[in-house]
Amino acid sequence: MSSDIRPDLQRSPRFESCEERLALSAQPLADLLTQALQTQAQGSQFTQTYNQQSIQAVHANYGFQGKGQTIAVIDSGIAWDHYALGGGFGNGAKVVGGWDFAENDANPYDDGGAGFHGTHVSGIIGSEDPNVRGVAPGVDLVSLRVFNDQGAGSMEWVEQALQWVHQNRNRFENPITAVNLSLGSAWNSSTVPGWATLEDEFAQLKTDGIFISVAAGNSFAQYKTAGLAYPAVSSSVVPVASHGASGQLSGFSQREARVLVAPGENIRSTAPDHLFTGGATGQFLGSSGTSMAAPYVAGASALLREAYEFIPDICRLGRQSLRRSHQRLVQPNQSRPGHLQRD
Repeated sequence: MSSDIRPDLQRSPRFESCEERLALSAQPLADLLTQALQTQAQGSQFTQTYNQQSIQAVHANYGFQGKGQTIAVIDSGIAWDHYALGGGFGNGAKVVGGWDFAENDANPYDDGGAGFHGTHVSGIIGSEDPNVRGVAPGVDLVSLRVFNDQGAGSMEWVEQALQWVHQNRNRFENPITAVNLSLGSAWNSSTVPGWATLEDEFAQLKTDGIFISVAAGNSFAQYKTAGLAYPAVSSSVVPVASHGASGQLSGFSQREARVLVAPGENIRSTAPDHLFTGGATGQFLGSSGTSMAAPYVAGASALLREAYEFIPDICRLGRQSLRRSHQRLVQPNQSRPGHLQRD
């Protein structure tokens, strides 16, 4: 363990009781926090270096960073005072707004004993640190907190968060174009469970044109057969499985034929200061899970959307250039009748 980690945070806190099938338990946040602190000491430098080289190559070669868009992170909140996440909250900041559905207030900060998950996910999407860069560092973020201080959440809060996204999708300077859900309930199937509660909201956001990236689930070792957690199994979302440094599916990752696969092992990203002793909120730690893979795809969706918006401009400029060339070819030189004008 890293020496600057508080010993009392190495233990998983007691969870609030709730119906098992509705527990957001693709990997309980408190367990994932413990794993993250262990990974901080054991993380793969090769994996992190390779991921960073790939991300920075995309930014350098193509110039797309997800600018002009906002991604909603439905999770444990965001520690927006982290310098790599903009250092602020509200208009003019990188984290432009949000809501805390666990405490029903306008302060969706990633705190509490089990906090860290949403901050880590957000860094994978949009960290601005030059050495630990997110996939889309140009995006804005919205923090929607659906886990309480003990790391327990409910589908009701997630449903409210999805409704909030629809209602506020055009509220900010840059529209919400994607949602990241690095959470899930215990399920392993290719079909939606009968108790699913989010399908109407997913369908609405799909109609809105909002991309939804969802962690596939971390329980393959338990089920030992193909299938996805809920809500990853919904037909209105994009499920994301995890791979490691070798490119092979992670042993823990649930999987199915239609998943996308992204890095999910030993991923270093932003972490809130309360996990460490002293200093400003500027720390990073490593963690593993399909929770880490989903934000890679959410961030990539912003790059693709930026590219799609860029293509019509290129086509328009190309058409204008062709028209000018055509005009030069068909208009005779006034000084020398019958001759084509040359540049």
